[in-house]
Amino acid sequence: MIAASGLLGVVTALVGSPPAGPLHLVYGVLAVLVLPGTWAITRNRADPRRTALILGVASIVQVILVVRLFQTGG
Repeated sequence: MIAASGLLGVVTALVGSPPAGPLHLVYGVLAVLVLPGTWAITRNRADPRRTALILGVASIVQVILVVRLFQTGG
């Protein structure tokens, strides 16, 4: 869903309505990469509870990034 929204944002920016500032693009890239990156790092851990905790924290970071995307969207 985040990637689809990002793709829509890229299309909108190319058509002629770019975001208000470059920080919006940084938050967008981070929002797309945070959960897959965290999963890639934690997938081979021996302790499933620790993996769940790390993925939970990454999900909270994901929510914060999405909120910041709405705030910087212009």
